[in-house]
Amino acid sequence: MTTPTATAPVDSLAYWNDTRRPFANLVFVLPWIVVYELGVWATGAGGEAVRNGADAWLRTTLSTVGVSSAMSLPLFVLGGLLVWHLITDHPSCVSGDTLAGMFAESLLFAFVLILLGQGADMLLHSAFVLDVTPASPITSPPVVSLGWGLRLISFVGAGVYEEFVFRLCLLPVAYFLLRGLLIPHTPAVVGAIVATSVIFGLAHYLPVDPEVGTRGYLWAAGVQVAAKPELWFGFAFRTLAGVFFAALFYWRGFGITVGCHALYDVVVGIILMSRL
Repeated sequence: MTTPTATAPVDSLAYWNDTRRPFANLVFVLPWIVVYELGVWATGAGGEAVRNGADAWLRTTLSTVGVSSAMSLPLFVLGGLLVWHLITDHPSCVSGDTLAGMFAESLLFAFVLILLGQGADMLLHSAFVLDVTPASPITSPPVVSLGWGLRLISFVGAGVYEEFVFRLCLLPVAYFLLRGLLIPHTPAVVGAIVATSVIFGLAHYLPVDPEVGTRGYLWAAGVQVAAKPELWFGFAFRTLAGVFFAALFYWRGFGITVGCHALYDVVVGIILMSRL
């Protein structure tokens, strides 16, 4: 009678560790990438309208070094996870129960974020006389005007590539930059989360102007948000969501963060908004 009690904590700890390992993240993220890339391909000439901003930025960056194949970006992301796996030298296996648990966690955290958005909306309505919009998809607003099928594809891509840019790439860079300035670990983690979350929020309001550099884009986005009160709630919520995703990435890993982001956008952008 003592065996189940003794082994339960070990199993829980094993699951916790497995979900943070690069191989489990690679296997979990792979179907999301396949769904997105096949969806974009299936739309034909109209596929570019489905691509999210992070996807476009990454493809533009790769094209500057002569890599322009349609499969270059997904292979780059998956290759990065594979290299991470090979460096850490963890076992090359993941159970179906672990993957199912990761999906369940992603869905759970997506609903937690929905509740946070609704709570922030209610707080603003009760504290200020503001005409704010309830929780909306975190991906760029123009995507909401697409049909539900195209929105589904775009939301999945946003979950993968926005998390790859802002959490898997930018967050560690910001952290190590702060550590390079001799800032202690905990303040560096908090500073990196806040800084990248603000950038994440601003990135959803970038003006479309290829003649403006990256710094100009962020500055112009900040000016636009500051000048339009109707954008304040959206920016604040996306920044809060960035903090939420960064904390989730820090504690639960890349795969669950991708799933949470994609499922949040799908639930809010397709299911809930269709009832408004």
